[in-house]
Amino acid sequence: MTTTGRILGNSALLGALEAAGQLVNLAMVVLLTRRYGLEALGVYSFAMALGVLLATLAGLGATSYATREMARDPARAAALLAALAPPQRLAVLGGIVVLALWSVSALAPAAAMAIALVASSHLLTRLTNLYLAPSMAGERFQLVAWLGFGERGLALAVFAALAGAGLDFDVACLALPAAALIALLIAHRQARRDLPGPWPRATPAASRTAVRAALPFLWTLLISTFYQRGGLLLLTAIAGTAAAGVFAAGERLLVPCAMLYGSFASAAFPAYSRLAHDAPRLQELATRCLRIVLLSTAALAAMLAVLAPQLVQLVWDLPVPEAVPVLRVLAIDIVLRASIALLSIHCQALGAEARAAHMRTAMLLAFVLLALPASALAGSTGLAVAMLASDLALVAGLWVLLRRQQHQGPTIAILLRPLLAAALAAWACTLLPPLPLPALAATAAGTIAAALLLSGSLRLQDFRLLRDLLRDRSPA
Repeated sequence: MTTTGRILGNSALLGALEAAGQLVNLAMVVLLTRRYGLEALGVYSFAMALGVLLATLAGLGATSYATREMARDPARAAALLAALAPPQRLAVLGGIVVLALWSVSALAPAAAMAIALVASSHLLTRLTNLYLAPSMAGERFQLVAWLGFGERGLALAVFAALAGAGLDFDVACLALPAAALIALLIAHRQARRDLPGPWPRATPAASRTAVRAALPFLWTLLISTFYQRGGLLLLTAIAGTAAAGVFAAGERLLVPCAMLYGSFASAAFPAYSRLAHDAPRLQELATRCLRIVLLSTAALAAMLAVLAPQLVQLVWDLPVPEAVPVLRVLAIDIVLRASIALLSIHCQALGAEARAAHMRTAMLLAFVLLALPASALAGSTGLAVAMLASDLALVAGLWVLLRRQQHQGPTIAILLRPLLAAALAAWACTLLPPLPLPALAATAAGTIAAALLLSGSLRLQDFRLLRDLLRDRSPA
């Protein structure tokens, strides 16, 4: 199999099972909201955000560093794992102990216990990922993909059983660390199979050296994690778990959508890299990729904006009208985040990832400064608007960076057509009389498709790019 074919195959496997896993996560969120209420959704969402942030810190950047080094020199795999595992185990254990002590001393022990259990599951998962580094470095992604999906499925099954038995929310949350612990044991066993024989005993000096080498990865991951999850932490601190629950009711419906542009960006990155020294062809490829992604995400955003009230009621089965504007604002943000994904891999292909990281850091600071007053003044909707504004600034910054790097960048004019067509179609759908959800969805889909077709946004020659990406040759 060619290198590109193997990358696309792994990307397809990981993408498919990650999408299935996100649907499992959505099922759990819907179950807990219907069983325990919107306040519980706010607690769970805060715990997930806190857990991801703590897990990133406890992970020390070790998994990314180990995967890269093992891929470069497989003979060092056992030594690297032996050096990195002890400090990461200590960090994970320390995080779990701190969460446990905090939950015991908190003023609301039931909510604190649920937060501690959910966050602890993320800490355990970070250690699981380190033990899977040899498999990832060897491009053996089958276990990696299936283990992640299996952990989520087991957590859902146990949570549903505990909730169905009438147990409290904090007790039902035991399902998450239990499933994470089982996945950790499986990953450890797999690491022993990948690296048979006795592992070398790492000295403290070797562990310190390995951790220092992994710190650049930790910094990059922290920026990305806080940019994605920090807003919910700020909202909870300012407005409480009820506001966090409203925000999550809108935001959770969009999580599977990220797979659409994330998988495409992963598949396109090798082609971008091959054309890094051929500026005209890279320009053409980048423009086609952006048009394809903007076409799909603009249509999806328009559909979500039209159907937002019905979707919120259908999924949550609760009166949450405040989640409708959150969903509509974040639906627009899908278009921006898809653009960020492709502009980011464009920067990486050109070797400008350091400048892009500095720009992300600046945008993170700007986001925090904007999110604090926005969340205080407008709650969950204010946070959504702050995210939209910061993502718009990041898109503009990456665009300028690419123009300076290449002395040209994707042309804005030809990319505005699908955005304007989708926005016009969504506005036209607001003029319709009240319709049942199936009829409204069919009418909206037809209107949006017609608008994109009549505007000339649908271009078959762009979709021939997908055929070229599936073959081991540079797209024309």
